[in-house]
Amino acid sequence: MLENIYFIYQPNFFEGSIVSYEALIRVKGSDDLPLSFISTINNKEEFDKAVISHIISDKLSLNNQDNVHISINISVSNLESESFIEYCESVFKHHKNFSFELNFKHQNVNLEKIRLNMQRLKKLNLFFTLDDYGTECKNSDPLLSLNFDYIKIDRSLISQIEDDYLSFCFLRSLCQKLNKFLGNNVIIKGIENVNQLNLIQSLGSVISQGDYLSYPISLSELNQKLKSHAPIIDNQLNDSMPPIDRFIYNINVAKDNAQLNQALEALKPQDPFNLLGIDYNNFNLQALNTKYQELLDGIKSPSIQFTTNLMKHCNCLFILRDENGVAIYNNKKHTDYLGCDLVGMAVSDVLERFPDYQTCLQLDQQLLNNESDILMSNETVEVDSTTTHFHTYRQKIKYFDKTFVMIFVYENKQDVQSPIDPLTGCFTKAKLNHIDVNVYNTMVFIDLDGFKNINDQYGHQFGDQQLKETALFINQNLRKEDLLIRFGGDEFVLCFNSHSIENIEVKMQEIRTNIERHFQQKEINLSYSFGVAPLDMDIQLALEMADKLMYINKRKRKEMS
Repeated sequence: MLENIYFIYQPNFFEGSIVSYEALIRVKGSDDLPLSFISTINNKEEFDKAVISHIISDKLSLNNQDNVHISINISVSNLESESFIEYCESVFKHHKNFSFELNFKHQNVNLEKIRLNMQRLKKLNLFFTLDDYGTECKNSDPLLSLNFDYIKIDRSLISQIEDDYLSFCFLRSLCQKLNKFLGNNVIIKGIENVNQLNLIQSLGSVISQGDYLSYPISLSELNQKLKSHAPIIDNQLNDSMPPIDRFIYNINVAKDNAQLNQALEALKPQDPFNLLGIDYNNFNLQALNTKYQELLDGIKSPSIQFTTNLMKHCNCLFILRDENGVAIYNNKKHTDYLGCDLVGMAVSDVLERFPDYQTCLQLDQQLLNNESDILMSNETVEVDSTTTHFHTYRQKIKYFDKTFVMIFVYENKQDVQSPIDPLTGCFTKAKLNHIDVNVYNTMVFIDLDGFKNINDQYGHQFGDQQLKETALFINQNLRKEDLLIRFGGDEFVLCFNSHSIENIEVKMQEIRTNIERHFQQKEINLSYSFGVAPLDMDIQLALEMADKLMYINKRKRKEMS
């Protein structure tokens, strides 16, 4: 049946890369399109079976065949045939990464029967594309209920877009309807020049096809292309949950309270942060529709677009987490630094990959548990054996009944001449050689109490974690201009630009009380003794005096216990 027939393959592109191919039939010895030949075929079922067999045979001959997705044009009427469906079931249970393209123009078929048979074949991971959509929207729209994986826009809708703004507006609204609201993957074919391509790319997530991108290629050319580059399988480009628009539609058409409650329950997981501001205990339909329209209008707002881009491309790492530590958003600088996007990752998976993330979550919880809305800290993060030191600013924000933490992270590029302690993120004692005595006026020497017992009882690894927590706890109670240095072991030095030794002693006692309370909640006895000395022109003299006063404080505390 296919003696004079062969196939060429038209690439489909997504974001500049080939993601699939459409098999196009050609007649040997003729440069004309095979429309007249196809119209003479009487037994379309046997013909389509032969086409499927031929294309599968072509695919099996290819390099990287498992990574190649091919779409096959078949007659719509065959999906009403039980024998054809059984044939497809027998074939596609063994062969994957195929789509059927269906053109319903001038076809009078049983849509319900076709829908059921499409469901049967989808169980075998066979995909479906609705071809030439858009020229007769009134007649085409009922076809959307068949739940196609892809919608291919008719080429006539793009032929004038570079010359007629209204034609482009119509195409854009059609793509938004299909992709943004109905959740379909959109394919636009017939791209013939660079202006059309530029306009199509401005639409966002669409698959592109056309001679400007690539002419159809022969099987041998396809095989040669696959030797150097395997295409991306495109059947998961838009596998997200149904768009929220569908759920709002169901709410609006609910016929009674039972249907309304069912529709509201279905909406909840689609809007986990309640962007729609719904009061589920006192539901107001008009308020819902008004808020939804505000959200849609906000998407187009220049100020919203600017804010979105500002967060995405600002000069700091930015991440937004909920009360449970789940990442809601992280900007490009953050994902580039970590090498992955944390949105959608379980906290346990993040911790397994980045153990230092535990400290970030602990600081989140300290802010959430405090009355203050802002927390500043210095943090040390290790990624791929590279240690980086950051100034971090956290802000607690409320949205309805939920609380979130916004985190702005700036790399600490100052004091590069002073080494950073990799465990605590504090400066090492070498920093003492670079202190400006005109800036700092008072020095505090700290020695931890109970730390040796922790090491002896739980081990040094556990002790290191408590030491790190202590440094972070002290640091978060300091101002940005204050200085924290790990002098060695469990000893720390602090420098302040304050002349009031009395005020600093009160502050150190408050920090100590908070640290004791924090560790007591973990059934750990940890505290510190400290001494405060004026920092005049001699750093070494101030250090010796503060150290001496620390030992006096430690002896008095032992006598009192």
